[in-house]
Amino acid sequence: MSVSLSIRAPLAAALLVCAAASARAQEEPLGRLFVGGGEGSGANVRVEAAPGSARAPALVDWREDGRVLISSNATDSWTARERLGLFTVGGSLTISQGGPAVPRHLWSGEAGAGWTHRLDGGRALGGAAAVGSASDLPWQGLRQTTLQLSLYYRLPSGPRNAWLFLLGYANNRYFANGVPLPGVAYQFRTEDGAFDGLVGFPFASLGWHPAPSWDARASAFGPRRWSVDGGRRLDGGLRAHAGFDWGGQTWLRADRADRRDRLGFERKRLYAALDARGPRGSGGSLTAGREFDRFFYETRREPTASDPRASLPPSWFIELTASARFR
Repeated sequence: MSVSLSIRAPLAAALLVCAAASARAQEEPLGRLFVGGGEGSGANVRVEAAPGSARAPALVDWREDGRVLISSNATDSWTARERLGLFTVGGSLTISQGGPAVPRHLWSGEAGAGWTHRLDGGRALGGAAAVGSASDLPWQGLRQTTLQLSLYYRLPSGPRNAWLFLLGYANNRYFANGVPLPGVAYQFRTEDGAFDGLVGFPFASLGWHPAPSWDARASAFGPRRWSVDGGRRLDGGLRAHAGFDWGGQTWLRADRADRRDRLGFERKRLYAALDARGPRGSGGSLTAGREFDRFFYETRREPTASDPRASLPPSWFIELTASARFR
């Protein structure tokens, strides 16, 4: 669930707020609340696998996302974005207390566009929309359709800082689902560059740069999406880092009795990783670690400890990612 918000310029930070750019979790801070454009065009591919055992099936999570900068000038930018994903459960699982069986294949996909308009004095406003499907039987009706909408406005506060005002809607969010969710945050960067962040509601992201080659970041989105990551940049474009994240995904199962219910999967992870960055921001990473507190559930609200679930024991995992930037 990590988020990279290295705020080198106020406008870049505002654009990143509206980007869905995480490789580690479907519902990370900012990205799932505010969809839209990033900077430039590129694509990412990620595969995470946790092997099976006598007590638990293997899990494989594959995701791909891409973005294209359609046009950009002194005042306006338009960006298109797409995502595809497949979560595979390699065995039988049933949610307790008479709950449904967990589908073996869970698909997700969406396409959308974002717009940013720059105003005088460093102000900016923008919006984005995305429509898709997330289900065991995707693209087969409105019951499996996902929708995300967002608006934002940026108001500078001094040479480096700014206020961000946001409004986001999603019908597949793990909390406050189907509710137009307002947000407000203060973006800041200290003069020496040691600290930066976005602090507000319902998210926060804080970065610390104690030395040129060292960095750390903590982030949160709602009550159940947290991450902490710290590392060191090495020679040759490498970065070694480690951390913790609490992530998850949600789908709209086709045969659910109540259309407000969402099938969800959650897990916590401790990990170590090595990232490599090449020309123009392209690169890849290798991540490995331990997953725990893993479970599936189906409910219309944020899950609680008393809700029926299909629990899985802890497991080791490995994750590979590759990214390319085109311009």
